[in-house]
Amino acid sequence: MIKGFCGLLFIFIIAISCHKEDYYTSGDVSLRFSEDTISFDTIFTTFGTVTKQLKVYNPYNKAVIISSIKLANNSSYVINISGQQDEASNVTLEAGDSLYIFVQANIKENNSDIPVTIKDSIIFITNGAQQDVKLISYAQDVNVVSDTIQSQTWSGSKPYLVEGNLVVDSLQTLTINPGVTIYMQKNANIIIKGNIQAVGTFEEPIHFRQDRFEEDYKYVPGYWGSISITPGTTTQNFDWVIIENGTNGLQIQNKYNISGASVNISNSIIQDMSYSCLYAEKTSIYAYNCVIANAKDYVCYLFGSGPFQFYHTTFANYYSPIAYEYRSNNYPTLYLTNYIENTAYTSGYESYEITNSFFRNCIIYGTYSNELTLDFLANINYDLSFDHCLIRKSDTTEYSGVFSNIKWNKSPKFVDGEYLDFKLDTLSAAINAGDLTWGNMYPTDLNDESRVADTYPDLGAYERINK
Repeated sequence: MIKGFCGLLFIFIIAISCHKEDYYTSGDVSLRFSEDTISFDTIFTTFGTVTKQLKVYNPYNKAVIISSIKLANNSSYVINISGQQDEASNVTLEAGDSLYIFVQANIKENNSDIPVTIKDSIIFITNGAQQDVKLISYAQDVNVVSDTIQSQTWSGSKPYLVEGNLVVDSLQTLTINPGVTIYMQKNANIIIKGNIQAVGTFEEPIHFRQDRFEEDYKYVPGYWGSISITPGTTTQNFDWVIIENGTNGLQIQNKYNISGASVNISNSIIQDMSYSCLYAEKTSIYAYNCVIANAKDYVCYLFGSGPFQFYHTTFANYYSPIAYEYRSNNYPTLYLTNYIENTAYTSGYESYEITNSFFRNCIIYGTYSNELTLDFLANINYDLSFDHCLIRKSDTTEYSGVFSNIKWNKSPKFVDGEYLDFKLDTLSAAINAGDLTWGNMYPTDLNDESRVADTYPDLGAYERINK
């Protein structure tokens, strides 16, 4: 009996000894991490961030005990370690095993117009040895705007964040000064019942964009809604403006047959939309030096009555796998019509004459064989012309009377249409193909370069400059 008991005791002691030896106890311990720095792109103060994860690896064939995991400072970061928030002690990490730590940033307002760098680190103490993973964020204070507003002027370095539907009330004016960035939250809209004057400069454009900074969101369309202009008698101005990542970038609708808005768009880019970049009905548009490009459906949809006048504008649509899975079938880059189905009318459609409308020194191109559709009722007048343009169109004889000096189905050879670079490559058919008359009206291009220095302006928004 005693011999048996002694034998069991011996085995138990050996087991304990072996178990102790299963832990890595050396002071030269070095855990491995999935990242040495966790970085949050520019984030808005007072708003929580997305959650990022850090993976901690035990590279040894023995377990380790991490005696302490905690933030170095009492900062704006929050960490979660296996359900424990901000700090954990005596965490056992088995041989070859790993541990997830989740990190968020919740940063208070900085009282600064410019981004402020917020740093901290996660400290790991194992066998007396210290390691750390750095945390860094670029925090930006923001003016949050929503609901219905009266006349306002937006200016300064601090950006604006639109929540929900922002409505500029009737007879009121929203003035946006150069250099202002407007971030749009998910599904947010700006509805102009009054007036908008968004006038930037080449050096300081005005930028409407989604509020996510992650690289994965850079080319994502449809994140927010649109800038919607309702009927009115005022003139709306967009100069040196960039609008991107929405559903309908600029939407001008007139459902009530009252005096339509007049919209001036110059030196501007409207791109990457999940439906259309520019949608206009029963209004007038005057545009020059613009890029209107890349949408899932129409890039530009125009329904009477005009006038629609475009100079040196690039209309383009490219399938872009970085932005969306497909481009919808049967939607050309540019669609013009003088009627629309409407059951409220006895005829079954609503129609308007198109007046004094033209496209001069423009590019209309994309991935389909037909990128321009003219859909007109023969009994409704249309005063329309295309002069000195490069157009991709399958039937070049259709409505032939409206075209003159056209380069049909010649490639503009953009630098990279999928990645929204619509400058001209060296072999572009658009080079030197413009009319000097229209070039002299707008002698500098969207890149603030002279388009008439060589007396042969290029088509579209950009002049090819060989430097």
